Amino acid sequence: MRLLRIVIISMLLLACVTLHHTWSGERLYNYGKYFANQPYLQQIGMPSQLKLPETGLIVAVIDIGMDLSHPAYKNKLIENDFRGESAIYPEDEACLAHGTAVASLIAAESREMIGIAPNVKLLPVCIGVPNPKGYEDIATTYYKMEPKDFIKLARNPDKLKRFKEFAEARKKIILKNCANAIRYAVDHGAKVINMSFTTLQDTQYITDAVRYAASRGVVLVAGTGNSGNEGIGYPAKFKEVIAVGGVDENDVWWYEEKQLEGIPIPIRQGSNYGEGIDVVAPCCDLLHAFPTQLSDTIYQTTGCGTSLATPLVTGLAALILSLNPTLSVEEVKQLIITGCDDLDDTGWDKKYGYGRINVGKTLTLMKK
Repeated sequence: MRLLRIVIISMLLLACVTLHHTWSGERLYNYGKYFANQPYLQQIGMPSQLKLPETGLIVAVIDIGMDLSHPAYKNKLIENDFRGESAIYPEDEACLAHGTAVASLIAAESREMIGIAPNVKLLPVCIGVPNPKGYEDIATTYYKMEPKDFIKLARNPDKLKRFKEFAEARKKIILKNCANAIRYAVDHGAKVINMSFTTLQDTQYITDAVRYAASRGVVLVAGTGNSGNEGIGYPAKFKEVIAVGGVDENDVWWYEEKQLEGIPIPIRQGSNYGEGIDVVAPCCDLLHAFPTQLSDTIYQTTGCGTSLATPLVTGLAALILSLNPTLSVEEVKQLIITGCDDLDDTGWDKKYGYGRINVGKTLTLMKK
């Protein structure tokens, strides 16, 4: 239910591989000791050990919010002054949980879990919750709404009309703030940007920001969306972006229907697919960090979504650039694609793209 709410509101070689480059500061990371609690690491071919340079490569996470004090990654965070325009920053689940989970999947390093790229620095670029003028009363409550609340809203024409007006104003703010966040991340040194958000609309704001990032050699990674429909959302749809779909623990396309109390029809969720999808990654019940402000259980495994698959690919891109920072955006993308384990039809197909990422195979390709 937690991740469902977030999705509805926020759009939600088992051997050591050593590569050519050597650095004065290197660390050996023991991924193997986490395999039992993070089985998706083995699913994506994570080596049991990996020697990584401490290069300080910056990965930006664009999200609504994030727990900036979480022990999984707090010592990797880069302070910044980004604030979304016409936005508020409530410290509750719907605003903090999504970004916290994403950040941990990329760069966590704690007793409980490890991220794909624990050697990187994280730049949290939080856009906040839109607070359009004249709709402040809705802005401070809508993100807490349960599915059943939306059903009730649909039965009140006057409230529904005003909510639709708010939704339109909210969308414009989100798109502009996401675009500003991309530019901010680029200008503050990010080499990889995680975008675990989707919209069905392209705007000039987003188009220009994505092109700006790509022109400066920044790798962009985004989820395809969670409606289970054919047709991937933006920004994943841009050719400059690595578009990531989701699979379950058996490498099967993620799709589910849930019957929720008070809702007359099942809620459909699934990995969006179709033209433009590049790769897939596990997206269900992954161990991830949960905000410390909200629970004593600060690591959880519930929920599904391409938002969780995306940071695994972001982490792989960061590993690649950590080991060879001279590679271009297209070279990084092709390494990830070539290293995939093919699923379903041979070659590209509309539900799995070029396949499920395989970290070990991809890093081995870099030695050739």
